[in-house]
Amino acid sequence: MKNVIFTLYFFVTAVGAVSQASDSHNLFYESWNTKAGLPHNTITDITQSEDGYLWLSTWEGVARYNGESFLNSNEIVGANFTDSGAWVITRDSSGNVFIGGAEGQVIKRSSNGEWTELGNVNSQVNALYYHPDLNLLISAENGSIYRVDFDGNFSVFVDSEELDGKSVLSIVHHGPTTFFGTESGLNILHEGILSRDERMLGSRINALALFESKLLAASDEGLSLISISDPSETVVKLSEKPATSILIDRGDRIWLGTYKDGLYLYDNLKLTRHFSLNYGLLDNRVLSIFEDRERSIWVGTNGGLSRLRKSLFTSFGKRDGIDNEFARAVIQRDDTIWVGTSGGLYKSVSGNQFEKVVSDISILSLAIGNNSEVLVGTYASGLYQLRGNDLTRFTHLEDLIPTTEIRTIAVNDYGDLAIGTSNGLLIVSRDQTYLFDENSGLESDFIAVAKFIERTLWIGTSQGFYSIENGELSEQVFDPATGAVQIFDIQKPLNSKYFWIASSRGLTRYDPQINEYKTFNDFGDLPTQKVLSINTDNNGFFWLTTNHGVVQIRIEQVNASIETGIKPNIAWFTERNGMNSRQANGRSTPSSWFDTESDYLWVATAKGISRADLKITEPVIQSPPAPRFEALYISDVLMGVEDSVQIAAGDSDLKIKFASIDLLLGEQIKYRARLVGYANEWAKRSKLNVIEYFNLPPGNFRFEVQASYDYSTWSDASILEITKQPFWWQTLTARISFYVFIALLILGLFWLKTLSAKRVQRSLETRVAERTSELQARSRQLEEANIEKTKLVEELSKKSLMLEELSARDPLTNFFNRRAFEEICSNEESRAQRAASPFCLCFIDIDHFKKINDNWSHNVGDKALVAISKIILSQLRTVDSAARWGGEEFILLLPNVTIESAIICCERIRKAVEQYDCTEIADNLKITISGGVSQYDPDSTIQELIHRADLALYEAKSSGRNIVFPQR
Repeated sequence: MKNVIFTLYFFVTAVGAVSQASDSHNLFYESWNTKAGLPHNTITDITQSEDGYLWLSTWEGVARYNGESFLNSNEIVGANFTDSGAWVITRDSSGNVFIGGAEGQVIKRSSNGEWTELGNVNSQVNALYYHPDLNLLISAENGSIYRVDFDGNFSVFVDSEELDGKSVLSIVHHGPTTFFGTESGLNILHEGILSRDERMLGSRINALALFESKLLAASDEGLSLISISDPSETVVKLSEKPATSILIDRGDRIWLGTYKDGLYLYDNLKLTRHFSLNYGLLDNRVLSIFEDRERSIWVGTNGGLSRLRKSLFTSFGKRDGIDNEFARAVIQRDDTIWVGTSGGLYKSVSGNQFEKVVSDISILSLAIGNNSEVLVGTYASGLYQLRGNDLTRFTHLEDLIPTTEIRTIAVNDYGDLAIGTSNGLLIVSRDQTYLFDENSGLESDFIAVAKFIERTLWIGTSQGFYSIENGELSEQVFDPATGAVQIFDIQKPLNSKYFWIASSRGLTRYDPQINEYKTFNDFGDLPTQKVLSINTDNNGFFWLTTNHGVVQIRIEQVNASIETGIKPNIAWFTERNGMNSRQANGRSTPSSWFDTESDYLWVATAKGISRADLKITEPVIQSPPAPRFEALYISDVLMGVEDSVQIAAGDSDLKIKFASIDLLLGEQIKYRARLVGYANEWAKRSKLNVIEYFNLPPGNFRFEVQASYDYSTWSDASILEITKQPFWWQTLTARISFYVFIALLILGLFWLKTLSAKRVQRSLETRVAERTSELQARSRQLEEANIEKTKLVEELSKKSLMLEELSARDPLTNFFNRRAFEEICSNEESRAQRAASPFCLCFIDIDHFKKINDNWSHNVGDKALVAISKIILSQLRTVDSAARWGGEEFILLLPNVTIESAIICCERIRKAVEQYDCTEIADNLKITISGGVSQYDPDSTIQELIHRADLALYEAKSSGRNIVFPQR
């Protein structure tokens, strides 16, 4: 089974979002709003239940997030939350979730998924607070604080009068003391006595949190640190920004949400980071902050939901000093990183902030010279060297370098310099220069990569792979079945006998000892085979760059896959892992760089430079959590989900929705399912997390579903027992009863048949004699009847022929009707084919027949049809046939005539009609006809012949009528 893990990297030393205090730069941002499925963009509070779901309170109710999609509470069975909006949400130590509504409703969602209404405080719930000593405290807008005890009893904890009617916005409990942040200050309940803290008098305290035995208060005046043990100790002001919310993460860092200035991060009580609308948030008004079990930080704002988490990759772009972000080459010298882009050269000593060294030059390649200078190859300006901040051209080589487009640069310890261009390769040694191009044996002048391995130079072009030693060129010929076409990189790992080649066909292994090439290109779901660069880390992994992300794969597994076909484990990294762009660039060198000392991998991308810090990660390959059943529909009715499902006999359709709850990698999970007893084979569902079954038969079934990351091992199966009830006539008892009834019925019928046969036999024996005499008399009668029958049959035959003749005739004109005429045509076609003789069809149409009906009457029209039919018949031979085709149209079949003779015949008919005196029919009536003639062609069908005659008739009509046209 293929085990490809897409971004399954967990931070072993510090799992999750922001647990490393030393580097808050390395954070990855994701955001969601109503376009992504949120019911409302204002996220007032956030928590996570024991089963992994993220729960959000919004002005449109409660939303649940499973790592892939959001679901509103009104779509969850049993979620009887009816308030217009949710304001606060929290959970207890058992995993129960509590929700406070904008109209006072308080709901409990138990860890087993059951929903219960605890009560209603008849005004907005401003705060929910759980503590094991107190259970649940509820603060209402009316100023009272209620308590729900461990038995679920609802009681007043602090009356509003004790707080002077001021609403409590936040609650914290510590030891024997409970702190209340109100609209006008800080109140303290200690051993049953309520008092005010004069230090915070008049402040609207929106959030409270305990920090190192002190109290943090987020108020309209900012963030304050308050001593709990010494009421006389001065309040320490950490921020003047009006604050809304506080989070102390598991790394003891303080996250502060503000009204209009975004989010602030404090480490050791010092401000270390600011996040705003332009830097990670959807809105600067922060209403809620939450840290999930993976240590991701979730931020609820007026503009939607954001998540901050630590990622493998850190990306650097415009905000970090790289104003031209299309990076092509990256290289490291000592502690300095050099990045070449389409708009200049940048360097960084700290690894975080870059400065521009060279402007307005498009860079394709970089290298470090033997004297530590930086060699710079450009797209159109030739070769440069950089010493300090002085950039100078290689003027002494300008006449030797084939072109100013410098694609790759290679230097070895012997002082040799190789310069690859789009028009060939120049090698400069201490005593000689060499030029290689198509005239020197290269298939292509385009040099994509050049690497010195000792004194041998290995080069890849757009057409092949070569080695050069002592000025001699040797072509390394690929097996055409697996060979590469365009080569982008060449690597030979330390202590390895193999060369590895990155190409448009994948990753190719070359064994120079036996001149053998083998290609690996099975990258699972990665939508490409093209590999742009190869890097080998300190732990035996390849890091491959592609246009679709960075791939990590163990070298020994690649070798095993090449030799045995065993599928390797693959990790695939994209924007979700911190890259600004998954498009790593190639055809420039080096397009990626691995530093063995720092364990940093640098990748040039279409949107800046990305860095992976490999020393703090270990790949942990695992499967996702077993899927949970989220919804069940029977005949489109939403039902509750339990361990077993009963489907009534009248219900036929079943739809099951499920999800593996993974907030980090939910969008990368795939599913497979089966219904044992109905379809026992696993059906991969890809990323679809819903399956439907139609017209299930009665019986017992077991639905199983598993989840996996792309080609990882499958999770444990989640099981749902399903019973489809039968109709009474589908039960086993009914079926057995039916079979018994059928058997008894057959036996009864057999017995009755036997009894009847015996009775008939006795009756026959007594009647045989009587019947013999009767039969003799009857025989004579039958002979007479037979004679009479013969006469009757003859008479019926004559009448049948007459009826058949009538059925084939038009009752008005006595011409053949259309069906009969088609049969005559078919017979004539067969005769013409046998005798190789011609025949023609003629269409005749009465001109302006509608006017006759309209101006005179339909009775006159019928008389005209009869008259015309008689004229036609008078002009035809006995072998000719005529039919009324429909309305005022007639069609003639003229055997053994050519089209010329047929036209003459039609012309006779046309003239006869034109000269006909119509006064017998109606006064002032004048009748003319138009005709179209076609001749049979053995290569055509009767329908095509009719069509050609019809087209000729159409031309006659279009040409003024009262004319005959032949076929074209």
